[in-house]
Amino acid sequence: MVESRPGTAMVWRRVPRRWQVVALFACIVASWGLFTLAGRALVRLIYEGRAPAFLNGLMTRNEGQPVSDFYRLTDATVFGMHFLLVILALIWLTRGRRSPWLWFGIFLAGVVGFVLLDLATDSVYLKIWHEHSVPEWLGYATELIFAWAMYGVFKRRGERLYLCLSLLGVMLFLDDSLQYHEMMGRVLAPIVELTGLHRVLEVESHYLGEILSLVPYGILALLGSWFYLRAGAQPRRDARVVAALIVLLFAFGVILDFVSHIGLWTPPFQLAWIEDSAEMVIESGLAAFGASVLWRESWD
Repeated sequence: MVESRPGTAMVWRRVPRRWQVVALFACIVASWGLFTLAGRALVRLIYEGRAPAFLNGLMTRNEGQPVSDFYRLTDATVFGMHFLLVILALIWLTRGRRSPWLWFGIFLAGVVGFVLLDLATDSVYLKIWHEHSVPEWLGYATELIFAWAMYGVFKRRGERLYLCLSLLGVMLFLDDSLQYHEMMGRVLAPIVELTGLHRVLEVESHYLGEILSLVPYGILALLGSWFYLRAGAQPRRDARVVAALIVLLFAFGVILDFVSHIGLWTPPFQLAWIEDSAEMVIESGLAAFGASVLWRESWD
């Protein structure tokens, strides 16, 4: 088994580039078709109550709702997942390019595509504002790409400033995917209530817990500042670009949260749609810049 891997890789490298591209997208199209058919078959079984009990429980309120509605939901979700695969495939195919604008253009095209899918479908799994939807997974992917790229630069240059940026990407991913600060706010709320500090400051205990959960961000910012002052000119320039994007990301979220809190915009889901769309664009900028820095260090 070990000896067959180099042989397979060598055969693949001998295949002309255009046929590699054709094979990649043919696999995506075939997967799209198979998963669409399999998804419809599974929906039919669940709709008729012939699937396992834990699956039948997913469709308990289908009185008067035709199965075609569930087909559309499944088709849209499968299409969205494979649209995400197309975006990732385009990124893989351009891995030898160092232009941040090329990477950003690919990510931005993906964001625009998901915005159009959001407007055209009723599937909650393709809604930008819905937690853990397919567009949300694109946001998670961009944060992980940024973290991976910064760690790759750290391994090549040995500059600890890039390690701090990589950890920042991981923390952004944890905050988005697992709602880190909301979860820690609930965990720390009982401790805050024991101290009575929430009554002194006149804030909800879980809100104060969320504030306390931001301490790791503060520690990371202090470490980053320390390494920034000791870094070379190029790492400093890279860190300033990342800092500008992070400030823009947080500022946009804070401003829209304030607008929502004082009731300047209704209904709130429209504001959430705007906020999440803008976050996807900024996170795409982070991933594009991180990837371009990694490839700059890999090729220079």
